Amino acid sequence: MPFVTEDTKYGKVYRIGNKDEMLKLLQLENNLAWTALARTKGSTGFPDKYKNEDFLSRNIFSV
Repeated sequence: MPFVTEDTKYGKVYRIGNKDEMLKLLQLENNLAWTALARTKGSTGFPDKYKNEDFLSRNIFSV
C-alpha cells in the first residue's frame, strides 16, 4: 500500500513500513517522538542501539 492516502472519514492515513518512513512522517507533520528513559523498563541495550540513527543524529526539530 502507498505511504500516504486520503480517507474520506479520517483524512490523511499514513502506513509506516520502516524507520525511514517513520522519520518522513515526523518531518511532514512537524511531529515529535520520544522514547522511555534510557535503560529502564526493560529497555536493555537502548538508547545505544539507535544512537546513530537519522532520527537522533539529524537536527530536524527546533526547541
